[in-house]
Amino acid sequence: VSKLLQYLQDRRVALIVDERGFIENEYTDHIEPKFRGTSDETVRFLLLYWFYNVPRIKIRTSNRDRLMTEIARIIPGRNQNVDRIFVYVAFENGSLLISNDEQHIVFGPNHARSPARRDRLLTREVRRRGADILTSREAHAKVPS
Repeated sequence: VSKLLQYLQDRRVALIVDERGFIENEYTDHIEPKFRGTSDETVRFLLLYWFYNVPRIKIRTSNRDRLMTEIARIIPGRNQNVDRIFVYVAFENGSLLISNDEQHIVFGPNHARSPARRDRLLTREVRRRGADILTSREAHAKVPS
């Protein structure tokens, strides 16, 4: 994780969020607390830096436009609103989404019986060129040594 975060920091990558604050709340409420007790101080420092100090690009989202409708067909359910917003901002901006949410975003709950959700999402014509979904492990593998 530290190598990936350092790579992103060195390239001055911006954090893309929704303008209503759902993504920022997800980081504050769920992601940051997971790393609070980590023994690796470098990872903790880089995560805190990433969450609070990198430039942010705010994207306006719509629950009723074609992009969100297509995403909602693949990621259904009332409790997956934030997951859909993560995908939306990446697809709207033509950016990379790094997610370890294998059940809701990457593979889906029935991935043994059906194509992975990200594969179905990435075949949609509504996404902008450059948009992709990777797990942190896959993203880390792409970082030059």
